[in-house]
Amino acid sequence: MKKSILNTPAFRYIFEVIVIVFSVTLSFYIQDVLNEREKIHLKNNGLDGVLIELAADKRHFLNGISLKEIINDNTDSILTDGVRVTNENIFWTMRRYFNFQGSDKNFNSMVSTGSIEFIESKELSIAIQNYYGSTYELLRDFSYQDRNYFDDMVD
Repeated sequence: MKKSILNTPAFRYIFEVIVIVFSVTLSFYIQDVLNEREKIHLKNNGLDGVLIELAADKRHFLNGISLKEIINDNTDSILTDGVRVTNENIFWTMRRYFNFQGSDKNFNSMVSTGSIEFIESKELSIAIQNYYGSTYELLRDFSYQDRNYFDDMVD
């Protein structure tokens, strides 16, 4: 009987090594694909949350504009109609501050998970970071200062 190269132990070991290397390489590739999908999923969820927060901020700003219009009308009525100025009038009709209550939970989540780095558009990433970084801090600071100025005026 002729001995075939396929029946030799060396071929069998080489074949097993090839199968093992291929299996390990394939498992690493599959794990990389799953990790990329998870990152994309986290990024998309974070961006969906940012959109919800932006809509809430828009409503908040529109309410602030409405409040400012009411305050302007009330201030005009005090100044033109000769209404007696008291602390109560000032407090309820001329309050000039509008407390900023922005929410940045989804942005903070994106930063902590690192999913903000997976936003493909650099312009969008920079715009989001500027809005939540610089603009939010300015709005909170302005709100705090306005409240302090108003409290000083009432005192």
